[in-house]
Amino acid sequence: MRSTANSSTRARPAAPIRRAIAYAFYDWTQEMSAVKRLAAWSGLFLQGWAVWAFSVHAVSWAAAVGLQVKIFARLGVSPGPPIA
Repeated sequence: MRSTANSSTRARPAAPIRRAIAYAFYDWTQEMSAVKRLAAWSGLFLQGWAVWAFSVHAVSWAAAVGLQVKIFARLGVSPGPPIA
């Protein structure tokens, strides 16, 4: 038996995907003035740089600390301050 519902009441599974893609690639800065747009993009790039710098330096710092601990352990020396 055929369904009597018209196309407007049926669920369209492609619509949410299309809407998500449209929102993902929507240029929200087009509604701003040029100065505000420049400030917005500068802020985005500054935040991106800060996250990148933190992640790179955190990884390199952790690797350096791990290497120092291994060297101290191999030498039999405690990496902490001397106990008085």
